[in-house]
Amino acid sequence: MLIRHLVQALFARGGPSLHDDNGVAIAPERLRREYEGIRAWLLEELEDGEPVAVSLPRDYRFVLSILACLETARPWIPLKPAWPASRIKQLSGATGFTRILDEEAAAAALRRPGSARPLPGAGPDAAAYIISTSGSTGAPKAAVISRRAYENFLSNLAALCEPLPKDCRHLLIADFTFDMCLIDIGLLLLKKPAFFISRFEGDIFQLAYEIQAWRITGASSVPNTFGLLLREAVRSRCDLSALSLAILGGAPMTPRVYGDLFRFFPNGLRALHIYGPTETTVFTHAKRLTGSSLQDSIDGVYSIGRPLPGVACRLRGADGRLVAGPEGRGELLIGGVQLMTGYAGEAVSSRLVEIEGERYFASQDLAFADQRGEHFIVGRTGDTIKRRGCRVNLAEIDARVRAMDLVDDCATLAYPDRDRDHVLVTCMTLSRPASEKEVRRRLAEQLLPHEMPDLIEILERLPIGETGKISRAVLQERFDPRKGDRG
Repeated sequence: MLIRHLVQALFARGGPSLHDDNGVAIAPERLRREYEGIRAWLLEELEDGEPVAVSLPRDYRFVLSILACLETARPWIPLKPAWPASRIKQLSGATGFTRILDEEAAAAALRRPGSARPLPGAGPDAAAYIISTSGSTGAPKAAVISRRAYENFLSNLAALCEPLPKDCRHLLIADFTFDMCLIDIGLLLLKKPAFFISRFEGDIFQLAYEIQAWRITGASSVPNTFGLLLREAVRSRCDLSALSLAILGGAPMTPRVYGDLFRFFPNGLRALHIYGPTETTVFTHAKRLTGSSLQDSIDGVYSIGRPLPGVACRLRGADGRLVAGPEGRGELLIGGVQLMTGYAGEAVSSRLVEIEGERYFASQDLAFADQRGEHFIVGRTGDTIKRRGCRVNLAEIDARVRAMDLVDDCATLAYPDRDRDHVLVTCMTLSRPASEKEVRRRLAEQLLPHEMPDLIEILERLPIGETGKISRAVLQERFDPRKGDRG
């Protein structure tokens, strides 16, 4: 019962070191009292093993609710208060939750005394949490993650982040509906740092101010967030030098972000590059970046490291056969302890496949392994198109474009076209002013003729979604060349 032991140890001396949204430490006795109230509400209002939705603002009470759910073995489903009723209804139908721990319920819970009810037993296969996927291709699905899977993840996280300084001050940036927040919750359980919750919702100066004012030593987020922090306009106004641990994942690493991490943190920032679909419990691969592109990347694609203990991986070619050897590439299949139980409300999923008696999640990510056994993600299975008689992968185009010193970041889109197979549109942000003619000339030095975009869109910024990733859906709609007026 590792999870329950960690939660109980966290509160053994009054409570964790949590801070409010102004960065002020909350008194341990208040935390303990509020935690016990939430725990009592869960024990008395829900049946053992019954799932509960948590829909609270981004503050420490959301953290207390997650911890209480872990201790009482009530699987939680994180919701955003702003989500439409239709999405909440869809998740309720799939997961079976009928109770929502919202602000009204939390206010009532905080007035409760502690419960005398004993804590229920919870086996390793019981659900720890149920989390909605992004739903970028249709209706969102809800991945059910077992306690065994999360405990294995915690074990791997502990090993990767050892040692942490005794005075570590950790900042949670991710939204609670994005499973990256469970890295931060995990570090709270494992390392007991001073714990802060960011109010960052797109204003990078707000985030930079928090890191400076609270002397933050560790944070996890998508590479784009760290890239924005390290731009000269932000970096020149804020002191970020206390940062000693950066965990980056959820989107491709770019050469500019990679270079800036080591250029502006000369005292030895520990940068972990992670990878893992939601369905495989936060992350399954991790690579401690060295600062040497020769060791960390191949052709502009950055290593995600080897599979972590308890994780099994296979590569499956387009013909359905398994791929072996460092030269082969195929869809990354992920199995092992951290694999989800399944999607809530679905008896069978096409994303779960069986090979030699073992289950794997079909990630739809194209990958290859080098001689060291480290994996590199080179694209998505759906990103491979046929153009002028040749196979073209959009993510591979993006990797080579990002490798240009002229480019900050980019996203290449493909639109079916009857006469030309596909029309390619590359949207990009630049590191310095340049004309479209210069950009096209530089692209011609990097790309093959059938990979060259038909249209180039130079933007001040790329649209970012809720989780900090580039919103390809917004770009796809905005720059569709088949529309008469693309606005």
